[in-house]
Amino acid sequence: MSITTSIILDQRRIKKNGKFPVKLRVISDRIVRDYSTIFELTETDYKKLNAPRVSDEIQHIKRKSQQIVSGANLVIKKLSVFEFMKFEEVYINTNDKLFKIKKSKPVVYDQNGPKDHFNYTPFLKRFTIFQEDHSRPKSISVTFL
Repeated sequence: MSITTSIILDQRRIKKNGKFPVKLRVISDRIVRDYSTIFELTETDYKKLNAPRVSDEIQHIKRKSQQIVSGANLVIKKLSVFEFMKFEEVYINTNDKLFKIKKSKPVVYDQNGPKDHFNYTPFLKRFTIFQEDHSRPKSISVTFL
C-alpha cells in the first residue's frame, strides 16, 4: 500500500484576485483527498515553483510547500495503519498556520429527540435508535436522525 503526497494547483476554482488555491494531495488506495493550504498562485507562478531562480515570494511558497510535503510524509510513516481521519487529526488540524481548516457547524442534539413537529412516539418501540444517546457527534444515531 503506497501513499503519495504532492502539491497541486486546483484550477477548478479561481479566486477573485485571479489566483488558484494550492493544495496538498494525498492518495491512498486510489482514494484522493485534497487539503487546502493558505497559499494561492497564478498558473504561471505555479510553473515557476520548480525553476532554479524565482522571486522571494515564490521562493517562500516553494520552501513552505516542500515543508508541507515532507511533514506529511513523516506523519504517514509514523502511522501504523494509514487512515485519512487519523492523518487529518495528527497533521492537518495541528498545522493550522499552513492549512485552511474547514469549520464544521456545531450540531446541537436534544436528548429527547429531534426538534421538529413530527410525533415520534409510535416509532420509539419499533426503532430503538431513537432512544440512543445523540450527544456524541460521531455516533450512528446522529447520522440516522
